[in-house]
Amino acid sequence: VARALLELGRLGAAAPHFSRCADVGDSEAIDALRSAVRQAEERESHREALTILNALLDLLPAGDRRWLDVLEAMASEAEWVSDHRADEDAETGIRAMRELERLVEHSEDLVRRGMVQFRLSAFLAWGTGELDAAERAGRRASELLEATTERRLALVARNELSWISGLAGNLALQRAGAL
Repeated sequence: VARALLELGRLGAAAPHFSRCADVGDSEAIDALRSAVRQAEERESHREALTILNALLDLLPAGDRRWLDVLEAMASEAEWVSDHRADEDAETGIRAMRELERLVEHSEDLVRRGMVQFRLSAFLAWGTGELDAAERAGRRASELLEATTERRLALVARNELSWISGLAGNLALQRAGAL
């Protein structure tokens, strides 16, 4: 069923079938799920993206370098993340970002590192309410992205920091950050 849906280009529909029948580390399933993440992100389908990330957390071992391929499949500016639409399944996002964080920690690619930190900060703030951890990740995202030529991404990260200030009750700092 998974392969038939994959051939039809229905990657999101194929994903749960692959995840149910695959063993940990199964390359065919992981490749299909990675492609499904890309398609879900392109379509701004946050529920589907998080469901697929959850399946990848079960199939892709911790520390496996194929997690970097999953990161490559993710949109650098997924609006669903900055629109805070993943509140109900933020734990999945946090677990996936923590895995990616370990793998890109020493990378020279500041954009990738910054985007992992940005997503992590959003999931922590809006999903679990871990505001101190969200602020740390948000500050790190902002620092990393400001050190690149990706000005727009740096501004998005700074804006997320202002939202975190607001969630913490500091509306004056939220307003100043937004401005």
